[in-house]
Amino acid sequence: MKKLVFRLIMGAGILASFTACNEDKNSGEKEVDKTPEPVVIHTAVDTKAYDTTWEYGDEIGVTMYDVNYENILEDQFNYEYITELNLSIFHSVDLDETLYFPLDGSDMRLKAYYPYIADLPQNMIIHWRVDDQSSLQDIDLMTAEHVSGFNKEVTLVRLHFYHRLCKLVFLLLTEDETAEVNLADCDMVITGMETGIDYDLFNDEFVGNPDGIANIPVPLRTDENANQRQAIVLPREMGEGVTFQFTTPEGETYTARMSDALTLEGGNRYTFIITLAENPTLVTATIEPWIDNDYEYIIAN
Repeated sequence: MKKLVFRLIMGAGILASFTACNEDKNSGEKEVDKTPEPVVIHTAVDTKAYDTTWEYGDEIGVTMYDVNYENILEDQFNYEYITELNLSIFHSVDLDETLYFPLDGSDMRLKAYYPYIADLPQNMIIHWRVDDQSSLQDIDLMTAEHVSGFNKEVTLVRLHFYHRLCKLVFLLLTEDETAEVNLADCDMVITGMETGIDYDLFNDEFVGNPDGIANIPVPLRTDENANQRQAIVLPREMGEGVTFQFTTPEGETYTARMSDALTLEGGNRYTFIITLAENPTLVTATIEPWIDNDYEYIIAN
């Protein structure tokens, strides 16, 4: 009897050992799920083009890289994604250009920018101009930080976009600072600023030399208050030479000079409260960000 019990126990041990080995073998040979998993990009972002909320029809460009940025995965380069009606997610404009996670389950990285450029070069260096201010949405360049750590098992992709240019806001007052001047009747021009330069979307930096200084007309848009104007311009180190000129229908011109000590940094909003006065004075500016800064008060004469 003892001999039989011993054999049964040994048999059970061998069976357990065989089963464990079999499980180890199976786990080592576990097949990776090869079902394609599309990338869903959620619109829960911290900032948005022009202001702070996405609108229906906003389009971004997205590229998928491996974790080392050595390769673009499966030629998934500059795919066009657009906001849906409920503004909760972006979806691909072309079903044939839908981003998919790597089939082997490995992590990937995304690089995204706004607004979408159909003919984006492979090196992601674009030329950006701000001399046409008719649509701020069209010139409000933004890029998202490189996003990583996502795969077929971690699919919730949220992008954090940053404004790369500067927004200028102009509020116009009369000399006594009580009555407002109707900006709708005035022409406004920014002088002394660069109007274009190359931008590297991948490395998030301006490259090369700017185009040169030229006048930048600032129109009054239909959705803006008559005594307020807005512009989006290139970042700029402190220095002299920038003015804001207002011309009334009667031909009277008021010129406000921006402080030579003011640096315009990307991602910031600068508010200039400009008073039209008889005697010329230096115009200062408050700085607010998209990111917010302090106001600057200026006299235009």
